[in-house]
Amino acid sequence: MNQIADVKPTVSRTYNLPLVEDCSGLPEAPQFTDNEWKPLPERFLAGIEFASRFTAVPVDGPHTYYIAAIHVSGKRATTTDGKTLVEFDLGGAVPCDMSLTVQEMRVLRAFGTSPSHVSKLRGTDSRLHFRWVTGASLALKPTGYTAPPAVRSLVAKLDWSGMNPVDALWRGQIVGQFSVKPDRDQTDLLHVHPDRIESSAYGSQSQVRLPLTTHSPVYTVYDRPQIIRAIKIAEQVKFVERPEGTFFQFSAENIRGVVSSMAVRA
Repeated sequence: MNQIADVKPTVSRTYNLPLVEDCSGLPEAPQFTDNEWKPLPERFLAGIEFASRFTAVPVDGPHTYYIAAIHVSGKRATTTDGKTLVEFDLGGAVPCDMSLTVQEMRVLRAFGTSPSHVSKLRGTDSRLHFRWVTGASLALKPTGYTAPPAVRSLVAKLDWSGMNPVDALWRGQIVGQFSVKPDRDQTDLLHVHPDRIESSAYGSQSQVRLPLTTHSPVYTVYDRPQIIRAIKIAEQVKFVERPEGTFFQFSAENIRGVVSSMAVRA
């Protein structure tokens, strides 16, 4: 038996076509002259995308909110998670400083290529206006908290002479031997001596001891994931003694960074 006639509509609302949307409240997009658009460096998107890997979620209060943002100033994009600080050379100066969250970086990345220009209205409008070579544009209000001057200038103040070149064998030994995570609730530290690296004793797990020239002049201790992440990308490295521990400086093409050690008590 044909049951189609017994089907009854269950739609609770009806619509009349064409649908009309009230757009009277939409703000008019600002218009800029060619002179008002300022060029961005070609490596702008590559720089903020790389730097975003070294941000973190703030957990210690408002004074650390800046660790969630990518800070762009002059020719550099700078980020820190509180333990590692990196600086990416953009290849040219940006027209205006900005602190972008990772989510805002992803919005820019969604356009597929790096924006070519940026502009900003005078007055109370705090949005940045980005433009692409395709003619597409985006008005974006940066919401990242600005980093303290001491954070933004740290890398530039360090001595980058006397760096030690990294070869594939040195990197491969360290990354290969110390990429295993310890059991939950176990310390995750690497003990770096001038002539060897040792993992912490992980309860019933094996303790790794790797003899090699570390380039560290003293015994020092590092958070394992932090220093392994730096070694993976480093082309040159150097340990620097400080009163409260050491700095592990690393560099690669367009990249300079520093990892802070744990405090070592005699």
